[in-house]
Amino acid sequence: KDGTMNESDRIRSDLALKTIKNARDLGFTIAILDGGSAPEWRNKVKEMGGILVDEDLDKYPGHHFMGRGRRQILDFAGNYGDHEIVLWTEPEKHTFFKPESNAKSPAYLVARAVHSDMIDVAVGRRKDNLASYPLQQQLEELLGNVHIMEQMRSYIRDSNLGDANKMAPYLDLWIGPRAISKKNSLDRFLNYPG
Repeated sequence: KDGTMNESDRIRSDLALKTIKNARDLGFTIAILDGGSAPEWRNKVKEMGGILVDEDLDKYPGHHFMGRGRRQILDFAGNYGDHEIVLWTEPEKHTFFKPESNAKSPAYLVARAVHSDMIDVAVGRRKDNLASYPLQQQLEELLGNVHIMEQMRSYIRDSNLGDANKMAPYLDLWIGPRAISKKNSLDRFLNYPG
């Protein structure tokens, strides 16, 4: 917030600039929620074609600043331009916008899945199955995913909607990057209280 950076902030800042470059290189419009970065960094973002949105969490209720910030930037993206799909990711996920070999980028693949109108939200897969994360974070994310899966399965069983195991497979909901249909699903992300 004061323009000074510790080592962790510097690394994340550099990764965010890579994300912006990769997204712009592929033709994506990219908006960045900013909580008070240094003017030099903000200028770099603008020069690269990024859209800066100043953090104003007071307009977004919720229990946690990260959820409130996510709602603010999703709200901005949902009202910006005539895009049908909003992609959301953390700023350091530069590889989300990087094609691998001759393949398409993960961002393209999840956006295409939602654009097909077969699904409203697409979540990518991790390549390393959390191997690069600290052990505590690995356990938290796995436990969170299993808990959500079991809650969904319980609802499906209690509501007699079908085979709960087939309808609610294990999903990596803690992975950040996702594509969201503006028309069909964005309101769900804007209205959760977390």
